[in-house]
Amino acid sequence: QNIYYSDKLTKKEARLRLDLEPDLFTLQLNLGGEGLGTTTLIKRLVKYEKPMQIVVLGGMDKKMLKKFEILKKELPVNIKLHVRGFVSNVNEYLAASDIVVGRAGINTIVEAMYAHRPFLITELVYTVLESANYVEKYKVGWNCDLDVDKQEAVLKNLLQNPTIIKEIDERFGQIPIIYGPEKLVKILIDDVTNYKAEKKI
Repeated sequence: QNIYYSDKLTKKEARLRLDLEPDLFTLQLNLGGEGLGTTTLIKRLVKYEKPMQIVVLGGMDKKMLKKFEILKKELPVNIKLHVRGFVSNVNEYLAASDIVVGRAGINTIVEAMYAHRPFLITELVYTVLESANYVEKYKVGWNCDLDVDKQEAVLKNLLQNPTIIKEIDERFGQIPIIYGPEKLVKILIDDVTNYKAEKKI
């Protein structure tokens, strides 16, 4: 479902709809379409003994799925792991999340920004480097490409300082975010009109 046309849900409403705990810190972990992902970061979060739920989205092969099944049994009771795989209602999972973590493509970055969800990039596709720079420039995300230590440090800070999420949400309201076909068409028309006007001068 296109996030631009979807219902605007609160975190609690979205979590209840998705059968998640309504009041837990919620981390959405995005895997690559080919099953790219790691359980290392999740294991590192155990030491902080903070209640949370982690929702795993995206494609995964049998080996990766088995890893998550084993990990789910090993995790302490304060960490709930939900492995959902490919879903069609990404918009609802974004609404339910406090932070999006994972491999960054242009769609995932734009959708997270539109939903006002900070993005922790664990693996960066080179073609979206400028988008990653944009996220960091406005301090609404982190580019921790293939650096698990840095990824852990960011999440540790968030878990120990919950007000950071609120501060980031306020920043989202101050940056120019354009999403949706109607707005993009208007921008293109305005650009063409301005270009023609300049040519006449």
